[in-house]
Amino acid sequence: MQISNVKVVTLMFMVSTVLIILKKYLSIISANDMIQIVFFANFLVLLFGVVISKYKISMLLLALLFGITYIFSRNAEFLIIVLYLLLSKTIKVEKYCFYYFLINIIFFSIVLICNKFGFIHSSDIYYRLVDGMKENRNDYGFGNPNSVFVFMIPIFTYYIYRRFDCWNILDTIFYISLNTLVYSLTLSRTGLLVNIIALIFIYLIKTKLRYSVKLGIRCLIFFTIIASVLIAYYGHDDVVLNYLLSNRPMYFWEYLSENFSYTSILGQPVENDFNSLPLDNSYIPLLIYKGIIPVTFVVLFYFYGLKKVTKDSIYIISLYILIYSIFENVLLNIEFNLSLFLIYSEIVKSKK
Repeated sequence: MQISNVKVVTLMFMVSTVLIILKKYLSIISANDMIQIVFFANFLVLLFGVVISKYKISMLLLALLFGITYIFSRNAEFLIIVLYLLLSKTIKVEKYCFYYFLINIIFFSIVLICNKFGFIHSSDIYYRLVDGMKENRNDYGFGNPNSVFVFMIPIFTYYIYRRFDCWNILDTIFYISLNTLVYSLTLSRTGLLVNIIALIFIYLIKTKLRYSVKLGIRCLIFFTIIASVLIAYYGHDDVVLNYLLSNRPMYFWEYLSENFSYTSILGQPVENDFNSLPLDNSYIPLLIYKGIIPVTFVVLFYFYGLKKVTKDSIYIISLYILIYSIFENVLLNIEFNLSLFLIYSEIVKSKK
């Protein structure tokens, strides 16, 4: 690729990154018309960047395959992911990660400021029973108290990536303090739990168990998919489990029992309105709406892709995302899932 083209592709990639993150933040205020405009603008930016990059036929055929999945599923997530990753081939990892973090911090701060001054309102319908008393939960303008932690995923994962090699007791204190603060304000157990697990594994992967931990994380994609199905099947009518998981098992089963098809190769359209029943999981919609080929692609990407990874921090970030994806729909969201870019960059590097 010529130097001038590399600069254009880099620009297109960064513009796409801004648009992808902007699209997610627009969902907070339900700006559906703007979301559609941003989506098509991003698609055109990615398409233009891929065309001028002159990729090998095999890579273009892969993009075409996931273009076909869009026709079947009416969902462009996989197509956008493939085009985005293809465009990232020449991007410098450290610089990208910093800009990814910076863009997310800016948008996150804007929401907090807008909420503070009343431009974006908090919902007053969320509460949690504590010792028999209703304790209100603040969403700080993000639409749901759990979403505060979700929109902080890029912040936490970048911090892990940036500080991993020199992680010390001060990092642990800061990490725990920030999580404790967010939990005290939102009472969101999911985000706190996932961050605690990530912190434990930051220390575990630096011990003699390193090889076993890395192998376990590589295999984690199988466990999280199976766990999601088992939670739905065995837990949908369990009162205690539904209470602890905010009725997630019941909703998981509702979608699975009504929509899952063994014969879906390239996906199927969404028949249920995601807004009518919350589906806080990444693997159930993956199994139902994306089809056998995309599911296989995700499994292979994490299982074999992590084998190419040389940085332990990327294993921890992958663990973070894969576990979080049991409780929230974040796995196929580039704006939240830094591991997609990091694993692909390691795959590209291994082939040079």
